[in-house]
Amino acid sequence: MPLLFVPFTADAFSLNKTYLVLFVSLISLSLFFVDNINRKRVHVLNLGSYLGMSLLVIGGIASTYFSTNKRISLFGSYGNYESSLYFLIALFIIGFVSANVKLSLSKISKFLIAGVTFSTLFSFFALYGITIPGIGLVPASFSFAGSTNVLAALQAVTVLVALYALGNSAKSKNIKSELFYSFVFVVNAVYMLVALNVLAVGIVVIVTIYLISASKLKLVGDKNVFVPLIFIIFLLVFVNYFSVTRSLLGVENYEHSFRLPVTESWLVSAESVRDFPFTGSGLGTYVFDFTRYRPASLNATPAWDVRFAYPFNDVFTWLATAGLFGLFMYATFWVFVVKDIFYLNREGNKKFLLALILAVIFASLMLLGFNLILYVFLFIVLGISAQNKEHSVFTVSDRNILYALGVASLGLIVLLGINAYQVYSAQNYFMKSLLTNNALERYEFQNMALNHDPRESVYRRVFTGTNLFIATQMSQAEKPTETDIAQIQQLISQSIDNVRLLTEVINPLDVANWETRGQVYDALSGVAENADQFASDAYTNAINLEPTSPRLWLSLGSVYYRQKDYQNAIQAFARSVQLKNDFPNAHYNLAYALKDAGYPIDALTQLEIVARLIPTEGDDYKKISEELKVFQDLADQAKAQQAEEARKQAEGLPEGQNPSEVIRQEPPVEPLTLPEDAPVINSNV
Repeated sequence: MPLLFVPFTADAFSLNKTYLVLFVSLISLSLFFVDNINRKRVHVLNLGSYLGMSLLVIGGIASTYFSTNKRISLFGSYGNYESSLYFLIALFIIGFVSANVKLSLSKISKFLIAGVTFSTLFSFFALYGITIPGIGLVPASFSFAGSTNVLAALQAVTVLVALYALGNSAKSKNIKSELFYSFVFVVNAVYMLVALNVLAVGIVVIVTIYLISASKLKLVGDKNVFVPLIFIIFLLVFVNYFSVTRSLLGVENYEHSFRLPVTESWLVSAESVRDFPFTGSGLGTYVFDFTRYRPASLNATPAWDVRFAYPFNDVFTWLATAGLFGLFMYATFWVFVVKDIFYLNREGNKKFLLALILAVIFASLMLLGFNLILYVFLFIVLGISAQNKEHSVFTVSDRNILYALGVASLGLIVLLGINAYQVYSAQNYFMKSLLTNNALERYEFQNMALNHDPRESVYRRVFTGTNLFIATQMSQAEKPTETDIAQIQQLISQSIDNVRLLTEVINPLDVANWETRGQVYDALSGVAENADQFASDAYTNAINLEPTSPRLWLSLGSVYYRQKDYQNAIQAFARSVQLKNDFPNAHYNLAYALKDAGYPIDALTQLEIVARLIPTEGDDYKKISEELKVFQDLADQAKAQQAEEARKQAEGLPEGQNPSEVIRQEPPVEPLTLPEDAPVINSNV
């Protein structure tokens, strides 16, 4: 699973890993029943064995039933398929089968850490700028596992399992096992220290100290094994950090994935549970909670324009999306897990590995956030741990019941297959549309993607943009034919229908849908009747769903500016500046709005701020330098006029009284653009 990466789907991570879990869970359940049909009876642990595992499903069902978007809560959505009730049920099935089938924890652990290690090796390719076969050049922080935090969490588990296994291998003198775990330990430890995810490294250090203090690991006693490995690790890490060797190796700068901080995660979840106290807003809807309650403090960070689908960890996710009831179920689930950890720890060294894995997974999920692979591994381990506790077993020997269960599980596989066909076909066509440079081919591929998955917002938003792009290009022709005009009108009509469907039917709570609607009417300014009004209404609705977005306020101000409604434009641009005072485009547009509204002195101040914010090299700075001269002349003229008016006023005042100064309140790196710079459809069409 850590290696699973399907390049022909647009969503290469979430989709494929989620559907792999879904299929594996149902296939394993079917095989379990088929095997027991052959034996003419099925032996399963009593229901109490699955109580802890069932709590997440119970919380998920309640959240889905009262969800603000039941489809997303049930099936997931583009880029976030794992945040769904389907996935929680699949986890429970995996735990159930693991509890009733003899599984080897050692073998399963080896498969996991081998997958993580191979994924880490490919991540080294990316770090050194080496082309990955079948994929090509990728960013330095690329990983088959997903985000950098996902990989770091998997590496923390892998390093600690390998470390513990090395101690046992050294005692048993198992050379093959020693070599395997040594390789795993070195590869993952080096990458962790090079990438330097502080929380992941902290987990490894703290758990290692515990293992040594609890006499579970003896570094001194096994110095023939650990001393050479530690030396190799520090040597390789030094090579990656030393400037000369770093340059020779071509080590790229490593950038960690953006992550919502703890404070902002709490603020969003607290606001969400205030409005949806008992069952939350619904599984998979955190991104809509985030935009609605997004703290303005994020505008001062590099992630100011990111819309997060996950908070810092799942505690905040369950609080926001499943409410107090869901959070209680989630917390109680972990109470059962922690009880298992202490129980297994008391049982001696033979079961200590189970306790160690559960503890490290718990720490990783709490400190490094949601991790699909770790959740699957967790439920497998919980199933295995259930076998190590005393539970009663009940037997079902009625063949009719066994056949019914087998047929039901096979039926679920068929239904999942139909669903997967629709989803994967849409993903494949959408991916093809992203790879082609031909606009007409892109249009056809996206249209086919929508035919297979018509309720996916991402496809429809991008398809709308493609419609507008083609219509804009066709409208630029010197003499468009009647056929061209008819096609342009059809494309425009199709764009309007799509954005109305997005905002009124598919998902009215998705700010991106309203933003797209605003962009469509924005492009139709001067062509469609009342387009400017519709655009401002759409952006206003978008702002209601994400009031702290500087970009949305900038877009709204641009609509007002184009209408020559300078006062409203100034207010919108000023709000954008207030939310993010280092946003050059907001200051730039505010400068022009102030100038055109008759406030050249304030306009000059805003343009001077732009000059300080943008790089001094490049076309934008040259453009600003020229504009500053024009604005300076206008400001000088205004100051001279004000001075003259003040002099005349002073001459008419009684002796000893000074004229009061009129102090104007100043309203609180991307290419600088004004509204009229944006491509629009030719009004002559």
